[in-house]
Amino acid sequence: MATFAATLKAQMQAQGINQTQLAAAIGLSKSAVSQLVNGVTNPSKPTLELLAAALGCTVGELTSEEAPEATLDLERDVPVPVAAKLIGKPEEFVRKALIQGTAPFGFAVKGEGRYSFSISPHKLAEYTGKGVLV
Repeated sequence: MATFAATLKAQMQAQGINQTQLAAAIGLSKSAVSQLVNGVTNPSKPTLELLAAALGCTVGELTSEEAPEATLDLERDVPVPVAAKLIGKPEEFVRKALIQGTAPFGFAVKGEGRYSFSISPHKLAEYTGKGVLV
């Protein structure tokens, strides 16, 4: 039986995201993310939803009994931090391009006070000329 912390670590590894990147993506301190990753604390429901969105998975996958495999699912969206790393630009640059509709590899949808980002792994791979795994 995998713990939440083990599942979170596996999802982070699968997406190529470190604690600092995840903290920035969800608006928490690196210390708070470290506590989650090390099993010191468990996330609130809103934090769990932010984690799932940032990692490109569902809340159910984060709270499941089995840790995911350490591969990037090419049928899912690529997280903004991973896309930024692949194209060698800051995350804010990628977010703005998605919001403005100038990114050929994805788009943004405005929800209740924030944006949701969708980045196609296939289109990102075409754009960068690189594989999606980092």
